[in-house]
Amino acid sequence: ANSNARLQRMVKCHQAPISTMTGAGDLVASGDDDGQVCLWNTQFEQEALFPGEGLPCTCLGMQSGADCLVAGFAHGIVRVIQLSIREVTVEVAAHSRCIMALDVHPTEPIFTTVSEDTYLKVWTLPDSEDKGGEVAAVYEERAEDRFFDRCSVRP
Repeated sequence: ANSNARLQRMVKCHQAPISTMTGAGDLVASGDDDGQVCLWNTQFEQEALFPGEGLPCTCLGMQSGADCLVAGFAHGIVRVIQLSIREVTVEVAAHSRCIMALDVHPTEPIFTTVSEDTYLKVWTLPDSEDKGGEVAAVYEERAEDRFFDRCSVRP
């Protein structure tokens, strides 16, 4: 095939296949099939690495200008990474099955998740001033006999 695309540079962080990526502002995040999450700057220089537990990171979300990265995993866990200190500050057993998608609202401190357990849930994000703050479910709905594979919390 004829292509104008040319490989500029190769970067390496993941040993397993990359399963999801997101970006906001001057940061990019990638997650892989072993659950590892890498944080990059826009030049693809590695900023931080969060080890996995052997189960895939299925989705990531970030809010431009906000201090958190939200990661969803195949075992139903959601992790919130506080970007300013490069630490996982919250971990929640959000669903009973694989999280298929999540979305972080562009301006409000909320995000949504959908899972193979047929639930759509809306969550609050922790206050960036409160390390170890809580994530709380504020809404959930079950769609019986339906399968979610994407969600959006965009206005």
